[in-house]
Amino acid sequence: AQQPGAGDQAAPAVATAPAPPAPDATSRRDFGDVVAMTDITYSRITGYRPLKLDIYTSKTPAAAPKPLVIWLHGGGWNVGDQRGGGIATPAYRNWPAVLAQLAGRGYVVAGVSYRLSSEIKSPAAVQDVKAAVRWLRANAATYGIDPDRVIIWGASAGAQIGNVVGTSCNVPELEGEKVKGAEGSSCVQGVVDFYGPTDFKQEDSQRISEDSLRHNPPTSSASMYLGCAIQTCPAEQLRLSNAIAFVDRTDPPFLIVHGDADKRVPPKQSQILHDALAGAGVKSELVWVPGTDHIFAGATDAQGKEILDKVFAWLDATTGVKPAR
Repeated sequence: AQQPGAGDQAAPAVATAPAPPAPDATSRRDFGDVVAMTDITYSRITGYRPLKLDIYTSKTPAAAPKPLVIWLHGGGWNVGDQRGGGIATPAYRNWPAVLAQLAGRGYVVAGVSYRLSSEIKSPAAVQDVKAAVRWLRANAATYGIDPDRVIIWGASAGAQIGNVVGTSCNVPELEGEKVKGAEGSSCVQGVVDFYGPTDFKQEDSQRISEDSLRHNPPTSSASMYLGCAIQTCPAEQLRLSNAIAFVDRTDPPFLIVHGDADKRVPPKQSQILHDALAGAGVKSELVWVPGTDHIFAGATDAQGKEILDKVFAWLDATTGVKPAR
């Protein structure tokens, strides 16, 4: 969604687009018929660690390019990597296996890392993910990706980033530095949001109980990510970090899934994004998981399976995939 801006707010950086390694030249992990090619560098920015991603794909050659699903981990913007999970039940502790399961249905899946709040402040993580989208599109032929079917799926902090990516198509301030060889679009064709913040300034007023996490203090993970105490942040810094600020009728479809007893990210954060999307005429589906806290803590394995089944069915319907299994 194109929105008016006040200029590029990101710290200047010099980046290069790494060439894609051949699939047989990467570190590999096998999941039956699916292989994960791990720790592929997608961005090198002067002064920062190389940014990595993992690619999951079937070992069986495909007749046509496949949709791409990009996974973004949570961790309060200050911990985690591209293998971090999204459902806190015993059956889903091995999140790479979940991503491999999705790849086995007929997708290419990329788990993507981004710079953390100890390294740089918002909106750099959004710019990192947009760079990953461009890099994956530029290398679509290498990995069998259909560049016209790209979905973002994030959890918690990763969902905040993914939601902004999803609603900020062609917003110049959030594109970051485009580098030679990966100058294409960072727009996506769908978003799956697991319990992500959508409007930082409203979070504390939406807490569901007195023992819910507070976000306004300057030492909170959200304030550290923004680089300012939330209630005193410049309006432009908040705008660039809030998906709800960029919602318009051109946005892609959303699937939003949230535990209705979440004490870390208020469920109302999902409700207001859903309402904004629906009000703009965007296809949005909001699913509540009863009695579950953040990361769906308190869910049973059966509930976890219901959540994944819903996500996979939504992805199939959105991308037109007919699962291989």
